[in-house]
Amino acid sequence: MPQLGPHISIPAEALLSRVLGLDPFDFKGWPEDVRTLAESIAAELFLVRYNPFIDPELVRKSVSRTLTLARPTLSGEYPQRLTRAVENFWLKQDADQEFKARFIEKMKEILPEHCIGLGPHTIVQSATDATDLRIELPIAVFFLKTQSRSEQLYVSLTRCSSVLSPAGAEPELRAELFRLLTAQLFFH
Repeated sequence: MPQLGPHISIPAEALLSRVLGLDPFDFKGWPEDVRTLAESIAAELFLVRYNPFIDPELVRKSVSRTLTLARPTLSGEYPQRLTRAVENFWLKQDADQEFKARFIEKMKEILPEHCIGLGPHTIVQSATDATDLRIELPIAVFFLKTQSRSEQLYVSLTRCSSVLSPAGAEPELRAELFRLLTAQLFFH
C-alpha cells in the first residue's frame, strides 16, 4: 500500500514528543484512529521545522483542514489536546521565525549580505552529516574569508548566546573560531 504522508524515519513516539510535545506513554493509550491522526499531523509539522523547501503556510492550512475534518469523528479530550498541541507548535515556530528575522538583520549590520547564506540548499547542505540525518537546521551559514570577520561574528554571536558551529570554514578560520570558542568556554 503506498504511503500517503511524508516518509520520516523517526519513531512515532519520538516524533510526537519532539513536534507536538505529547507524552509517548500517554499516547500509547489513545485509540488507534487518534494515534494515526496525531502521527500524520506530527509528520507534516516536522517537515516545516526540518525541511526549508517546504512552505509553512501550506502546511498550516493542510493541518488546520485535517483537524477540522477529523474533529467531529474524535471523542473526549482528543480534539482539544491535538488542537492545543498544534497551536503550541505554531506559537514556537512563529517565535523562532521572528527571532531568525531579527538575528539576520543584526548579522547584516556586521557582515555583507553575500557572506550570509540563507538559501534552502545552503542550509540543508550545512545541516547534513555523513549519515544524512538532520538534527537541527542552522539559521544561516556564514561565509567568512578573513579572521577579522570571524572575530566580529564570534563577538556578536556570544552576545546573543547563539551556538556557533565552524564546520566547513577554511582550516585556519576554523582553528581561530575554535580557539575563540574554547577561550569563551574556559574563561566565562
